Amino acid sequence: MTVVLVGETDYKEFELLADAIEDRGGDPVTWDMTDWPSDVPVTYDVGSETITVDREFRVEDVTAVFPWVHHVFHPVLTRFADDFEEEGSVSTFMKADQWRGVFRSLLGLFERHGATVFYPPGTQYYDHWKPLQLEQFVEAGISVPDTLFTTDPDSAREFVAEHDEVVFKPLTEGATPGRLSADDLEDAPFDRLSNAPVQFQEYVPGDDVRAFFLDGEVVGTSRYVVDEWTYKTDVHVDDAEPVDLRDETRRDVERAARVSPIRFGAIDLRVADDEHALLEVNPGPRFAFHDLHGATDVAGVLADALLDRASR
Repeated sequence: MTVVLVGETDYKEFELLADAIEDRGGDPVTWDMTDWPSDVPVTYDVGSETITVDREFRVEDVTAVFPWVHHVFHPVLTRFADDFEEEGSVSTFMKADQWRGVFRSLLGLFERHGATVFYPPGTQYYDHWKPLQLEQFVEAGISVPDTLFTTDPDSAREFVAEHDEVVFKPLTEGATPGRLSADDLEDAPFDRLSNAPVQFQEYVPGDDVRAFFLDGEVVGTSRYVVDEWTYKTDVHVDDAEPVDLRDETRRDVERAARVSPIRFGAIDLRVADDEHALLEVNPGPRFAFHDLHGATDVAGVLADALLDRASR
């Protein structure tokens, strides 16, 4: 029962997941993307029954694969910063694409041979599809804040004026959100919007909650404990604690999970006493913080899922 974990192995999630797989009798193998490009041999011999990543593997022996999508498939790889400076952007992007091409193919190869593969080719960029995500949620009757994606200063001003408070942030990359109110309209730098679309979202009061899901079902929920308002991205978080979702909130979370094209992910939402709103879905979510604080056991849930096929 060989389970391959692909990504940057300094993530604590790697250690937790590998330990959970070992505890269940599996054989976790890590392919550390921080080693690539490197002298580690990688060979995909078309038509053969083996592939080589550092050492040779029989394709049939790999029973499951879990890639951290932000490491393998992310279009902006910060670890290539020195390469951009030394070799230029064209060479660096071409180099990264060669690696992506091989490892996307490996995921497809393992899947075709019956392995359980999380995030097969075609589902890795779902966190970049925020406008489509929220549109799908609205169509499914799920509670989401009023949201606008725009490069138009007039549309942005009008949206802010219509709401008491608005949260703004980039569509991707996890930058810290900011807040605007009608009082800020005169000084807000809306003229910069032509650089890239920005997400403007009605501010929703409540607690920041992350709900992990697997195959359309909630498998762990955690409430962030913070010193200030957040929406939590890149803001210091003091603690996490388990939280029970109201039936209505759980139904919305699971409905969102089922309309998403991914098996495993996390839904970020805001929860108040009698209200909630879903903000986004994230593939390849970080979970070590929540597991280590005892709010969830995502590593155990994933290990069970990765070993399930092999145990049948």
